[in-house]
Amino acid sequence: MAQNQKPTYEDLELIILQLKSEKNQNKLLNHYNMLLKASEDMITIHEPDGKYLYYNGPTCYAISPQDIVGKMPQDLFEKEVSDALMAAFDKVKNTGKSESIEVHLDWLGQKKWFSEYIYPFKNEAGEVVEIVKVCRDINNRKITEQEVKKQNETLLESERSYRDVVETSSDLISVVDGKGKILFINHASKKFYGLAPEACLGTSVFDFIHPKDKEYTKTKFTKWQHSKNNNFHFENRQINISGEVLETEWNVNIQRKGKKISKITSIIRDITKQNNTQQELIRVNKEREQFLNFFKVSPDIMVIAEPNGAFLATNPATTKLLGYSEKEITAKPFIEFVHPDDKQNTLDEIERQTKLGSSLNFENRYLCKNNTYSLLSWSASFSKEEKNTYATARDITKERLIEHELIKAKEKAEESDRLKSAFLSNMSHEIRTPMNGILGFSDLLKTPNLSGKEQQQYIGIIEKSGKRMLNILNDIVSVSKIESGLMEVHIQKANINEQIDFVFAFFKPEMEKKGLRFLIKKSLVNKDAFIQSDGEKIYGILTNIVKNALKFTEKGSVELGYTLKKENGTSELLFYVKDSGIGIPKDRQLPIFDRFIQADIAGEMAYQGAGLGLSISKAYVQLLGGKIWVESKEGVGSVFYFTLPYIIETK
Repeated sequence: MAQNQKPTYEDLELIILQLKSEKNQNKLLNHYNMLLKASEDMITIHEPDGKYLYYNGPTCYAISPQDIVGKMPQDLFEKEVSDALMAAFDKVKNTGKSESIEVHLDWLGQKKWFSEYIYPFKNEAGEVVEIVKVCRDINNRKITEQEVKKQNETLLESERSYRDVVETSSDLISVVDGKGKILFINHASKKFYGLAPEACLGTSVFDFIHPKDKEYTKTKFTKWQHSKNNNFHFENRQINISGEVLETEWNVNIQRKGKKISKITSIIRDITKQNNTQQELIRVNKEREQFLNFFKVSPDIMVIAEPNGAFLATNPATTKLLGYSEKEITAKPFIEFVHPDDKQNTLDEIERQTKLGSSLNFENRYLCKNNTYSLLSWSASFSKEEKNTYATARDITKERLIEHELIKAKEKAEESDRLKSAFLSNMSHEIRTPMNGILGFSDLLKTPNLSGKEQQQYIGIIEKSGKRMLNILNDIVSVSKIESGLMEVHIQKANINEQIDFVFAFFKPEMEKKGLRFLIKKSLVNKDAFIQSDGEKIYGILTNIVKNALKFTEKGSVELGYTLKKENGTSELLFYVKDSGIGIPKDRQLPIFDRFIQADIAGEMAYQGAGLGLSISKAYVQLLGGKIWVESKEGVGSVFYFTLPYIIETK
């Protein structure tokens, strides 16, 4: 059984039945019988014709034992459910093999899903003399599976972060076409098949099905073609390249185009250990030692609590999961370990369920020895005779964290799609503006009797619009390369002082035209200003930041410079561009470096440009091994900083 999987109790009631027929039954066995009643599973025993002989309590059906024993399924359930149960009973009786079905029935006024696992009990002659049925509430699992499948479909196509969740799943997740050809499979293929995902692509899913189950699985595929349902659950055996046989549980979602299947998404879980454990329990159901040892070997918390709430007994898993020794946790009221915010809700739930006299299920946070809290899912039963509570608990902390991560990944994907849409809309506007200038003034050049001055004016406007168009297209190409991971870095000898001087000479005319003072400061002499880096990208970073300062500064000055910093045996260059412009609000200072985010930010003033310069600069700085940030105050100005490693050429 997997370490984090809650054990089932299908077969333990069979052991209890045998123990009840033995003499000198001691009080300890009564304790374990009550532990069984804390199970989330409902266990019934039937005659071969389906009549109820035994029922362990209203865990699933919300029916009292006296209202169910001695009756037939058709006396209790609607026709669709009773027909399914009777058909399964007949099959088990005739074949001598176990069956499992899922039913959808009314439970306390609402429709819920339950799984029914049906096992034959045979005499020494091999005849089926009784039938054991285990009912499990799978409604939450059904709802969760549907939600996870919808999230998987959306996030796998739109966000790389969700793919990371899929790839780290211990379950095998695959997408195949209508004929079974594998289109996608996650890294769990290594665990299931012994093959990397790329080795599985293009092969048939039937290549990994056990020969004896291949025809059965193909029949399932054929049946799906004509079914109106799009979600299926079944089990089969698979085989890896080493010949190892795995028993697997499939949860399948069908996507159709018209009446044909376009894609089949499957979440496949390895239940080999689970099935082996169940078979082992059935095999030794007549041996008392196995039942008594279960309390010790269970991977989940199992406890007995006295009427005052103190723990009477705990199993080793309690010590392992919570960190306390048995001495530290026993003789203390359980409520002392519950998170303060969960105490009242826990007490209210226990009081309510104790009055009803039925099993209860709840969640709370439990204090561990290391002063952290674990989220536990409890299933408990109260004994009116002994006034003791028998409970089991499973640690679901990691499961909840994964659920939160899925929600965050989904929200991130939706936000990314929204920002990309805003970016495309902004780009459409930015491209149309210079294009209109080019086309409009090109048409004006056709006007007869234009003066030379007018011609030169129109040509100048066309050239300016063309340069603006080229800058926009260059930025779009750069962003595209950065997004796809195709941006290359060419490391070679570069002179920082020359880069500063070139930028200064390039922007000085525009600065003077706008009435701004343009200053530069270089802290290294020319011979020490050579580093190993990508000079073109350094020029791109400086140009984008200075262009940004020029755009948002109406008066005052812009200063460009750098200093050499040495700390902890490492050296780096700290560049800065300081302006006396409009400044940046505090809540916008981090987002301005993100790709696409500028397209979503509406300012008080309209400025020309696509707004991609800072995001490109950030990407370049990171590619060159540095970092970038801004310090700014509205109405005062901004200082943009970025660092680069000071790596000099060695002889």
